Amino acid sequence: MRHEPQQARSIESTERMLSAAVQLLREGGADAVNVDAVIARAGTSTGAFYARFGNRRGLLEALHERFLADFGLEVDEVMRRAGSACSPHEVLQILIGGLLDHVRTHRDSFAFYVLVNAHDPAMRAQGNAATQTITKALNDLLSAHLPECAPHRIAKVSDFTARTVMAFSLEIMLFDDHEATGTPLTPVALNHEIVAAVQAYFDVTTTLDQALPDTDRKQQHRPRTREITERT
Repeated sequence: MRHEPQQARSIESTERMLSAAVQLLREGGADAVNVDAVIARAGTSTGAFYARFGNRRGLLEALHERFLADFGLEVDEVMRRAGSACSPHEVLQILIGGLLDHVRTHRDSFAFYVLVNAHDPAMRAQGNAATQTITKALNDLLSAHLPECAPHRIAKVSDFTARTVMAFSLEIMLFDDHEATGTPLTPVALNHEIVAAVQAYFDVTTTLDQALPDTDRKQQHRPRTREITERT
């Protein structure tokens, strides 16, 4: 069971243990983050560790919270820059490039928290909440640049963009640049291709949506409960 530190000395000791755990994670992966190694690296006592974190799981939960807090600050900065963009295309460039560059910079940490801890319900829920917040922020930015575009279309593009970024984030975590397809692609080039793909998706789906008769458009966005029931 974790306990929040109250006094300055306890807070400082906790920060040293968390920083030590982050260093160990970067150097040796998840297996390197164990109680004895953290205590030795931080120069604290066994009693201090268990008083603060309770066990290794408590440490991992605290690391996950710190990771999300740091990631949130990075996202806020990316969103701030995207908010000053002059066009929807520039919004996508800044957002996609900024998020993927952050994943590249903290590749090992992302792999640990996203892949290793994916089975943990609490950590999974926290990660999902962060992703949904980013998707909503993107939706708001695109809506501000495209007031004439139907809200459901903006929502689809935002959802597609978020899913695309998540997919390529996993590729970055799992593979080096030359490994996935055998063709090396620089980070700048990959970011450019992803933005182009999202832009093409938006252009094509918007054109198709505008070409549909109004009745067909309504039918397209109607829940498909009857169709699913008939198939089963």
